[in-house]
Amino acid sequence: MDKLKKVILVVDDNEALVDALDILLAEDYEVIPATDAYKALEVLSMVEPDLIFLDMFMPGYNGIQLLREIRQMKLTSRVVVITAAEAYLLGDDIQGLGVDGFLHKPFNVRDIQDFAAAA
Repeated sequence: MDKLKKVILVVDDNEALVDALDILLAEDYEVIPATDAYKALEVLSMVEPDLIFLDMFMPGYNGIQLLREIRQMKLTSRVVVITAAEAYLLGDDIQGLGVDGFLHKPFNVRDIQDFAAAA
C-alpha cells in the first residue's frame, strides 16, 4: 500500500460500479474494493481508510448495519453514502451516524472526485 496516497474504501455489491470507481480514482488514491459488508469489515480490521464510499442497500449485511459497525469501531474515516434511494428516505436509519455526504445513483463523476479530494 502506498503510504503517500490517501486510502479510499469502496463498498458496493455492484462489481461494475466498484471497478469503475477503482479505475477513476486509482491514479491519485489507494482504492480498496469491497463488494459486500463482510469484505469491508475484513479490510477495516486492518486499515483505516481516509474515505469510505458506502452503498446502503446490499444483500445480507446492509450498509446501515455496516455504518453502525464503523462508528462502533471509532474509526474517523469520512463516509459518503452512495444510494439509489433518496437521502431523505434514509434519514431516520442513519441519523446520528456521522455521514459526511450523499451521492444519488446515477451520480456525477465530478462529485466522486470532489469527495475524494476533500478526504
